[in-house]
Amino acid sequence: MLRSIRTRRLERRRQLGVLVCLSLAWLACVRGPAGPSFVLLSIDTLRADHLGAYGYARDTSPRIDAFAARSVRYANAWAPAPWTLPSHAALLTGRHPIEIGIADLRSAIPDAVATLAESLRGAGYATAAFVDSRPRGFLGGERGFARGFESYVHEPDRGRAAFRDDMAATVDAALDWLDRREAARPFFLFLHTKSVHAKRVHRWALDPSAVAETDAPYEKPPPWRGRFLPAGRTRFAWTDPEDPAISGARYLDQLNRRLASGAVAREDLEAGRIEELRDLYDAGIAYVDAHFQRLLDGLAERGLADGTVVVLTSDHGESFLEGRLLLHVELRPETLRVPLIVHDPQGPRGVVVEAEVGLVDVAPTLLSKAGLTLPPDLSGRPLPTEDGGPAPSAPSLSYYRLEEGYFYEGWALREGPWKLLLRRFGDAPELRAELFDLRADPEERSPVEGEPERLRAMRERLEARRAAGSRVASRSIELDRDAREDLRALGYVTE
Repeated sequence: MLRSIRTRRLERRRQLGVLVCLSLAWLACVRGPAGPSFVLLSIDTLRADHLGAYGYARDTSPRIDAFAARSVRYANAWAPAPWTLPSHAALLTGRHPIEIGIADLRSAIPDAVATLAESLRGAGYATAAFVDSRPRGFLGGERGFARGFESYVHEPDRGRAAFRDDMAATVDAALDWLDRREAARPFFLFLHTKSVHAKRVHRWALDPSAVAETDAPYEKPPPWRGRFLPAGRTRFAWTDPEDPAISGARYLDQLNRRLASGAVAREDLEAGRIEELRDLYDAGIAYVDAHFQRLLDGLAERGLADGTVVVLTSDHGESFLEGRLLLHVELRPETLRVPLIVHDPQGPRGVVVEAEVGLVDVAPTLLSKAGLTLPPDLSGRPLPTEDGGPAPSAPSLSYYRLEEGYFYEGWALREGPWKLLLRRFGDAPELRAELFDLRADPEERSPVEGEPERLRAMRERLEARRAAGSRVASRSIELDRDAREDLRALGYVTE
């Protein structure tokens, strides 16, 4: 009898234990995954060396600099291409864009390639994105970037701001979403802003009298536009004298075509004109810096800062005739080296990692922090948090190819201190090969002449990478009138 009573008691305890375990499992499901939340901010066209945290003397980024001081800053982070589409494909898939068929301005992410948002949403994350792109633009949802996002908002400034590509409106929209989301779930919030990017169309047509039209390639609302200009005003005209309808970024694109063909020489452009471009560009960085702080403050005010990993980066930089061209075309350090700063509230602070890393390493880093198994086909690896640890392999292959007949094409391969560059300008029929020793010539001013065997061997490896192409079935889209107009305003196409 006593044994029977004890047996019944043990059975009740076992059943109670099972119920407790089931209850805890149910609560875990309700609460979602235990990983941190993520905010990933891509500041389009932000070159690393125009931030104070990366050594810039001008005070463009005091808030980003303070953020870097309490985060992990990657001193040598590289984009696989100096334009938006392939670099964001790398950022949001962890795959090198060449390996997934991003070959020209019509390319899209293949259906077989999983995105970061798909993986996180599958793990229970709430996902949202606010991007400065039209649906068929370089970061458009129709190119596959919207996959995995419960909400993917194009042009979040439409109806919110007078100027296009206004980060102020992007931050407002993001904070609104944070207030409306399901609070029990961790979130992945992706923000993309072109507030630093050159453009021709400066404002929405919502209220034409709201702001004065200008021809400046880089334009911001007052008082930001004159932040670094002498006397606070633009001194040069940025309209093509041969066609007054061409201004802003389109005018710079026309200058690039003339520089590439030899019709205009670098020496023909006034030094003051190039300095003004830098002044206008830097004003955009200061503008973004202020609104980045608003984003951080918004996280803190909502009690989210301690549980959110914040990543700040860019897709490419910008050139001011350090090489032969303007904008972001050439495969050079100022266009390929990007800022990458990761703040993990549970991670190290004030660390600078010198190891070379790439945008392909961001997606695996967030997947790892979320506790998810990394797919075996990723090109990237989780970012190291200190020097001397296992470093991911930086993307050694970079390229620029928009479409057949474009005035520039370039392919580059880095192996240790050596860089091979294949490129053509203007109507040149073939790519010209040049080899650089980055130890002696980090600015890539003088090609090495005495290494023919190294050049030949590296060219063979580069050509093999080019020939290998995509490892999955590639996908492309047709560019409608709106998409082409958008690319035309940004200086990518002129016809």
